[in-house]
Amino acid sequence: MFRRPQQLIVVNECARVPSEVHHTVIEKRAPTDESVRLLKEMEEKAQEKVIESIRLGHNGFDCVVQMERDYASDQILLRAVFSLNGKQMVVNHSCSPFKKQDAIQDLVGKIAETIAIEMLKPAFSELASSLRLGAA
Repeated sequence: MFRRPQQLIVVNECARVPSEVHHTVIEKRAPTDESVRLLKEMEEKAQEKVIESIRLGHNGFDCVVQMERDYASDQILLRAVFSLNGKQMVVNHSCSPFKKQDAIQDLVGKIAETIAIEMLKPAFSELASSLRLGAA
């Protein structure tokens, strides 16, 4: 992209005699060590973005809650990852940074709703199939 030298011409009109100064600007690629340093810097910033990761475990329920700050939308993003009957499930919730306590209660509600739907789905599918047989 920047392989060809670029010519820059500066005209000095303040002097009594007009003069031109030629400068050659050559753009060079960053060295490999610099690229590696920039990559490590980006990875460290990504790790700093994650505020907390909390592991919850009680009565056979294992859950990891990750909290990170989204500065673009000024929101706190909560992600709960848990396992139910061998199936990994994810629940996401976002909230204002000023309402963290409400966000935890809302996340608990969303987790409970997801668990209830997952547990009740097989029971109600059996009910629906038996109702179709009885209606025929």
